Amino acid sequence: RDRANVEVRWRIGDADQPFALDVETCWERRETVAVAGYDVPALAPEDRLRMLAFHGTKHKWHLLKWTCDFVAALAATDVDWPDLLAEARRHGDERRLLIGAALIDRLFDVSVPDAVRSRVEADSRAERLAAAAVEELCAERTTRPERRDRVAYTARATDSVGDSLRTVLYHSRLH
Repeated sequence: RDRANVEVRWRIGDADQPFALDVETCWERRETVAVAGYDVPALAPEDRLRMLAFHGTKHKWHLLKWTCDFVAALAATDVDWPDLLAEARRHGDERRLLIGAALIDRLFDVSVPDAVRSRVEADSRAERLAAAAVEELCAERTTRPERRDRVAYTARATDSVGDSLRTVLYHSRLH
């Protein structure tokens, strides 16, 4: 009645960009949070951070709310950054996580550990993509970036040439 949108999913991510974690693994690691007096399942903190970085990157971080969600999730948990980065690296989504870390380091009064900042600085692509996202946010655009710009950004944010190529090829065949 209230015209709420419900997005039904049977996998995490999209056909062009599958997320490395499967639903079963996420379910096994879930935690419970209270919402309006009810206990509901939620992603484990580390999975939540990786998912938020994945989602923000997919959309070129063009809305500040995605960066705010990332910093709020980070503030709500005691992150073991070396383990989190190692797991992200194993699953091919480290750069997305580094972009999220760089964004909160630049936009908020939240500093990431020196080891994470050093890792971002060592990944010049993550550094450039975070700078591009900040520039996009500061431009105060009211429309979302063009599809080709989002695809190009996402392709550059992947950890491997294969993932980048898969993203570009998937979207190129749609036109």
